[in-house]
Amino acid sequence: MSTILSTPWYDLLGTLGVAMILFCYLLIQIGRIDSEKLTFSVVNGIGASLILVSLYYEFNFASVLIEGFWVVISLIGVGRYFYRRRSK
Repeated sequence: MSTILSTPWYDLLGTLGVAMILFCYLLIQIGRIDSEKLTFSVVNGIGASLILVSLYYEFNFASVLIEGFWVVISLIGVGRYFYRRRSK
């Protein structure tokens, strides 16, 4: 029987990453945060990065691909935030 105590640390990190992305998506859907804000892109990028850490230990190509793109897209969002802020 598996328990949280016997779960590998990298699975816990990956699960935290999933929770961060889902929570952020929930906040967008209920109107609590704006996708134009820095927080949205940063939380998504960190969440995807944590999932990538877990995938390093338990590789799955399709998951690495989607999370890699998720990180890149999040970095684009961070860059756009700072570009808009500098333009003002």
